[in-house]
Amino acid sequence: KARLLVVGFGREQVGQLAALLPNFELDLQPGPLLPAMLEGAAVVVMAVPALAALDAGGAGALARFVARGGGLLVSGDGAKQVAPDQLAQGAREVLPVRLVAEAREKPPDPKLEETPGIAEVAKVSVCYVLDRSASMDAPIGTTQTTRWQVAVKGVSESLKQLSIDARAAVMTFTLAQQWEAKPQVFLPVHREQMGKKLAAKTGDNEYAELGFNTDIYAAVKAALTELRNEPSAVKMLIVMTDGADRPANARDGRLLSALREEAVAASINVVAIGIGDAFVGEGPDALSARRCIQDLATKPEFAYMPGDAADALNAHTIFVSSVETAFKAYDDKQKREEEERRRRLEEQIRQQQEPPRVDTAPGVFPVTLPSAGQTLTAALPDPAPRLGWYARNLPRADAAVALGVADERLPGAAVFALRGYGLGRTAFWAAGVSSDALAELAGWQGLPALMAQAVRWLQPREMPELRLVADASPEGIRLLDVSPEAEYLLRRAGGDQTLQRRNDWLSGDAPLAEGFASVIERIGQEERTVGDVFLAPRPAAGATEPEPAVFDNAQPPRPAATQLLDESGPLLALLALLLMLLPLERVVRRRS
Repeated sequence: KARLLVVGFGREQVGQLAALLPNFELDLQPGPLLPAMLEGAAVVVMAVPALAALDAGGAGALARFVARGGGLLVSGDGAKQVAPDQLAQGAREVLPVRLVAEAREKPPDPKLEETPGIAEVAKVSVCYVLDRSASMDAPIGTTQTTRWQVAVKGVSESLKQLSIDARAAVMTFTLAQQWEAKPQVFLPVHREQMGKKLAAKTGDNEYAELGFNTDIYAAVKAALTELRNEPSAVKMLIVMTDGADRPANARDGRLLSALREEAVAASINVVAIGIGDAFVGEGPDALSARRCIQDLATKPEFAYMPGDAADALNAHTIFVSSVETAFKAYDDKQKREEEERRRRLEEQIRQQQEPPRVDTAPGVFPVTLPSAGQTLTAALPDPAPRLGWYARNLPRADAAVALGVADERLPGAAVFALRGYGLGRTAFWAAGVSSDALAELAGWQGLPALMAQAVRWLQPREMPELRLVADASPEGIRLLDVSPEAEYLLRRAGGDQTLQRRNDWLSGDAPLAEGFASVIERIGQEERTVGDVFLAPRPAAGATEPEPAVFDNAQPPRPAATQLLDESGPLLALLALLLMLLPLERVVRRRS
């Protein structure tokens, strides 16, 4: 049986939950959810109060768990005891719905303070930008150690500080830039390969005006562009060079100080390291080189220029301490968010204003079964069963409603909503599992099938590597983080097809066949599934998008990202027959 991590339910609720999910093993955790519990879990089932008990760090860990491919099912049990503001930002944004607060005097309900953003799959992203001009091969002082060897050691040592919670990228540059690795998770085998790759990297002797062969502005600009959309909470850029920027950049108005302002605006930290004799002395060249480092660093303490040979030999420790600073910045960010949330609640208490709770609507509410729910279970009986109460909510625009509710006060509210978040999936069951809430729904024979199908959909087939597929069509498949050492295959039921790699594009000798397939990455004898894709042709040039469909209140819009299947009368009749003839486990399958 598949194991579900169950958090924050009482004894009676656990019994009801076990009856609804008889084909699953429930791993009960009566206390709060701790980040360590998420290790190895596939699907987490928790009530709203347990979600509200998470601080900013715990909510962030849960959001990253889902964003990396995990599943989350939140039940409305105890929702009326929770104020929406008590939910940390990470807990709110991962839900497929927005919980509606009680209306005190007049509608509309208070808006939740929520900053939209991309799903964070990592705590920290670090990008190394390394000068690989021929002058980096110069020895330091009277030693045999070169400046480039110090840079390679700095990258290798600091990569060891990065776990699954971090991503890294490496760029080398002279007049042009070369990505040695786009942003990705560095496993131990990748770290070792990167160290060997950098150690073997040679500089070039292509020079521009006045003998300069380093374009620092262009390299940092390209790195900032890459980091801006990184799905991480804290982003850091580490630059090492042994000289100043080419003068043509300053003459053309391409100033390093402007890049620093751009990095600050994008919340990207820049650490600048100057190594070598070019930074020593009071001549115009030395002053220009030092100004280059000072203009790049986003904080004065992020500018480093080792003054003597001993300091230069130890410059690799700057890389390590910079990564440690990035992780500390993440912890400080979580602490500030938690303190701000507490401050708001304390301010409300001082003003003797009790925070508005989640509005639970008690009454008699017939449920509806939109097409997303019809793909998970058989049709509703006539008349439709009625709920005792549910936590009022508004489904997000990218959520699919599997079970709706006929409530005139809140058109479009969901009893059961599903949503994709990052690489994972989430669901919200607004009615809870108590008998008084389920009411007539508890006697509906299709409820266990609906719950089991949904939980199967939440389960990852496997915990995926953090490989991101950007495009898939018969012309080719584009990955955002191709591994240069890997061989790529396209796997279907009929066998494997070798893919040729051209930069970040994977293609075949002929157009790839349309339909479902899996992209396999193989390094040596080890292989892993990068991701499942559906190869579909791109729209023809000049094609127009179809008119948007109009839905009534019982069937809110369901984007393609989370729509399960289109409704089909004959197919539903066949599924209903299969449900009666076969054990439930035979027909429950997770959609790839």
